[in-house]
Amino acid sequence: ASMGTHVGFGVLLVGGGVALVNINERRAAKQRVLNEYAGGLVVALGDGHAGQEDLEGKVVHVSGEMDVTPPPPRDGALGVSAPGKLRLRRTVEMYQHEERREEKKDKDGNTEVSYSYTEVWSPRALPTADSRNPAFPHYPPVSEAGALSLLFEGPAGGATVPFLFSMDFVGRLTDWVTYNVAPGHHDAAAAAHSGLVLDTSRNCLYSAHGGSPLYPQIGDVRVTYDAIEPGVHTVLGKYSAAPGEARPALRPYKAALSAPLRQEADIEVPEEVQALAPGSNLFVIPDWVAELAEAALLSALPLEYAFVARGQLGRDQAVAGHSNECDRNTANAFCCGAAMCVIGSCIALAPVGVINGSVQLGGGVASGMAIAQTARNNAQHQLAHQIQQPGVKPAGGADADVRL
Repeated sequence: ASMGTHVGFGVLLVGGGVALVNINERRAAKQRVLNEYAGGLVVALGDGHAGQEDLEGKVVHVSGEMDVTPPPPRDGALGVSAPGKLRLRRTVEMYQHEERREEKKDKDGNTEVSYSYTEVWSPRALPTADSRNPAFPHYPPVSEAGALSLLFEGPAGGATVPFLFSMDFVGRLTDWVTYNVAPGHHDAAAAAHSGLVLDTSRNCLYSAHGGSPLYPQIGDVRVTYDAIEPGVHTVLGKYSAAPGEARPALRPYKAALSAPLRQEADIEVPEEVQALAPGSNLFVIPDWVAELAEAALLSALPLEYAFVARGQLGRDQAVAGHSNECDRNTANAFCCGAAMCVIGSCIALAPVGVINGSVQLGGGVASGMAIAQTARNNAQHQLAHQIQQPGVKPAGGADADVRL
């Protein structure tokens, strides 16, 4: 029964990986259609464009100084603010025991288990067999700035137009740098409530449990920050000048799906998956697994045409940058699906691996990668032979601009 549970869970995890790889290729095809369509709408702003009605609904290319509207981003729980910064990110670490488990056979064939420990800083709770680490601290999320603006200055001394930078864009600002917390930007009373004090020499908030930043002890906590600096940024986004608004806004150009990706065609299960559970019935990916894979993928990578980067980039550079970003997202999603296939294969083969763990682990990795690659090839073959190619239609709703 135990062996059957191992195999069943492992094969199910592989099935989730296959679904994710397949749906990722279908999503990438939709994104390419959106890129081609929205790319044809791109208008580079210049004299006579900003604020005019003919830009409504178009995708604009604009560069300008990114600025923040108060209140600034703030960690209210620990009393840290970042005036003038676009975003603020907090990293919490605790000094803990990191456990290493080792098994070996004695001369009589009995398994002996031993544990060893090292002391490390970790941004997550580390489990141990004897629960020797203290509880990891948790704090409320950091608050974003009140609003972000992109100040576009028309060429040849044209008027400066402040664009409201949609909060949908904020997560795309990721060029983090270390933020030095100054005493004037730190509410000592708020931090002290959590047992933390500012250590300017180490640029962190610190909570000592018998140690110090230089000589930490188990249970000590340190908190550091990163921020995103203001400056010139280039944006590709939908121009929106709502009636009554004091300034136009920039937001992602969004697409909705006419039908779920998983329903476009059957998700083919590679023959290698059946080899993980010989003698069992033919494995079919459950509908709920495919639905969960699609929901997770579209939550992480929604179908949008949007780009933001630091610096002043030309229109073609920005369009190419967006395309490269889409390719990276597709590659990263494939890696996630492949990792699920690898882990699932290793779990499914684990009962056999008790006899020869190292050989079986290698077999699990090779099997999982082969399954992921076959799943991607199958999906690409399906897309290449689609009778009806995806098109673009009006969305007919407020949540999206077009429907694919």
